[in-house]
Amino acid sequence: MTNTSRPERHTLRFFSSILRSTFTSRAGIRLLLVFLVLPLVCSFVSMRTGARTSPASACECNRNAPDVISARWMPNSTLRVMLRRGDFSPEEVAAFQESIRLWQAVLPQSGTGIDLRMGGEIADNNCTNCIIVKRKAQMDGTYAALMLLSTQGSLYKKAVINIKSDVRKTVLLRMLLTHELGHAFGLDDCEECGSDTTVMNSVNKYAFGKFSFLAPRNKMAAKPTSCDVARVSAGYAGAVQRLALVSANAQPVKPQERVQTPSVSASVSSVPVAKPTAATQSNASHHASRLGVQSQRSVRIEQLVLMDALARRDR
Repeated sequence: MTNTSRPERHTLRFFSSILRSTFTSRAGIRLLLVFLVLPLVCSFVSMRTGARTSPASACECNRNAPDVISARWMPNSTLRVMLRRGDFSPEEVAAFQESIRLWQAVLPQSGTGIDLRMGGEIADNNCTNCIIVKRKAQMDGTYAALMLLSTQGSLYKKAVINIKSDVRKTVLLRMLLTHELGHAFGLDDCEECGSDTTVMNSVNKYAFGKFSFLAPRNKMAAKPTSCDVARVSAGYAGAVQRLALVSANAQPVKPQERVQTPSVSASVSSVPVAKPTAATQSNASHHASRLGVQSQRSVRIEQLVLMDALARRDR
């Protein structure tokens, strides 16, 4: 009869010996040091990361800040966000209002001089100083896109933001409008930027699907960051300077000089004045037609003065 308990005893002895050798006094001290040092290292790394990304002076393109593009909204102007009539529910309109509020809170720090407002609904594209938000069925693999309608060089005062028709989640709508308004203020996409560093990062489409709990964390920041504001300010600094230069180089239109009317006393006393003939009057009318309306009026007044002086002389 074989003894089946001996292998089990050998297995227990083997594991107990491993445990005794592991938890000796020296090994225990090493494990204790590891558990004490590891939290300190993690906190030091997080502090270094926060110190690099928190101030606006540390903003770096394609790391924690977007690059700037040439086209942007007209500085020192009004921007109204209009919605196409019937495209959005009251809950979705409230999401857009929240997006506008987030940009309104930081725009005064950017130096753009833009007055951002929430407008009403509109049936067509007939508006000025506005961005029209509307739905579109085919979006070529994207959720939203900005399209310019009226430009003045690299500056524009009218645009359209198309949003995919099947996007209904209010959180996603708020993020999309926040992102597209960033394009309107001259910011480029920044998919290489770290999470929560800019509103110009990509929106994870899987984070808003049926299995959103399985999707990775969204990368786009919930509101415009300090680096976003710094990049908007940098882009508009050049735009405002160019606009001021164009205004300074524009030649003002000089008013037409009036034809000086000679003094009546001087004409009568010192120089004998001949009575104007028909040829003289026709010649005066010819020159007046070349000089414009204001010159015509001056020539006619001069003729009347001369004729009045002759009439008094003949008396």
